Amino acid sequence: FTTMSLEETEAASKEILDWAGLTDIKKMRSASTEMIYSAANMYNAASGKRGNMTLMPMVDGYVMNESFDDAAMNDNLPHIPYMIGYTLNDMGSMAPGIMEFCYNREALGDKAWAYEFARPLPDDGSQPNVLKGAFHSSDLWYAFKSLKHCWRPWTKGDWDLSEKMLTAWANFAKYSNPNGANDGEWTPCTKENPNFMIFKLNEANEEASAMGETIKGQTQAWANAK
Repeated sequence: FTTMSLEETEAASKEILDWAGLTDIKKMRSASTEMIYSAANMYNAASGKRGNMTLMPMVDGYVMNESFDDAAMNDNLPHIPYMIGYTLNDMGSMAPGIMEFCYNREALGDKAWAYEFARPLPDDGSQPNVLKGAFHSSDLWYAFKSLKHCWRPWTKGDWDLSEKMLTAWANFAKYSNPNGANDGEWTPCTKENPNFMIFKLNEANEEASAMGETIKGQTQAWANAK
């Protein structure tokens, strides 16, 4: 993504908020949360432009002095193990950027484990207008094993996948390695071995996660993932 400066972000936000009639701090503070979050979309629909306010990091010289990409290239990130991944039906394939980050860490002597969450969430048709596929944040149900809090018709394979992911996350937190105290199935992403852990089920809805090449998914969260 493109990192905006503080000045660019302020100018973009002011254009949208002025259009929405939120022209001073008192009006902004009195506006509803729904209004603030929807202002950019309404502005874009009305003007034909593509404006945004706070949807991306900004280099403000206080919290951030450089973009994440620049920090990685300039060796300004902590030298620690990393685990990084994405969901299949998010904003297109993030695999190339993640691979480059892993290669960057490898060159600097660090390890980085990459994953792709490729389980389209089950849908029994009982709920209208639901997100489909492996959409943004859908992996959190599994990583935190909180499936019971969602209406979706989970299978035993979903629960097994959740256990596998929860174990990997806990291992990484405890051992700095998703496999646990020793190396295992999930290998770091390197130039010699550029594979990801693909978290998925097979056609029989059985847990079937494995190392391999990433899957090309549809970018729309409402797409009919197969």
